[in-house]
Amino acid sequence: MAGATASSVRSKDELVSILRKIDMINPVIRLMLEFEARTGLRYVDASQIKWADVMINGVYRESFTLVMSKSYNKRLSNGMSEANARQASLKTIHLNDEMVALLDDLKEFTGGLTVLFESTHHHAKGGKAITINYVNRKLKEVAIELGLPYQLSTHSMRKSFSMFVLEAGGQIHDLQRLLCHSSLAVTDHYVRGLLDNSRQLTDSISFSV
Repeated sequence: MAGATASSVRSKDELVSILRKIDMINPVIRLMLEFEARTGLRYVDASQIKWADVMINGVYRESFTLVMSKSYNKRLSNGMSEANARQASLKTIHLNDEMVALLDDLKEFTGGLTVLFESTHHHAKGGKAITINYVNRKLKEVAIELGLPYQLSTHSMRKSFSMFVLEAGGQIHDLQRLLCHSSLAVTDHYVRGLLDNSRQLTDSISFSV
């Protein structure tokens, strides 16, 4: 929904400010958004992850894999077999120390439930994550409070992940793999806005009359 117009944050410091504001509203939403920003997952995929996916024998797995649903469906629609589409759409999430710390924090809220980011609202159905509409509504409130000059949504976390990867020296082909895009052309189109230097170029045209 918001992916076409959502923007990345402008810096990690700005992301931290956003997450801190969200944390005061709902810590589970903050943890979900942080998880997305660290992994590049879309809401549709992050919202389906279960505790059983990230834990085994009472401890965290070193990594786990999941099928990226949009990538999988796109490959199916392009005629790929189910088995090949599934294999090509697998993404591995590595649980480093910061990810484990995030999950430890999350355990305090949803550790006894099924889904990582399960809604704890008394009207919510069991086994269902906090809805994307609710998350985006809260992000819009925070964007207004912080005076952000762009649209902020859950998809902003995926775009921010992409920007962080590129800033860390990652290449387009690295990002294609991390985002599970079907081609380099898709990734190139996706990140074109992140790499747009037109503002820098036009700002360089400075003179006074």
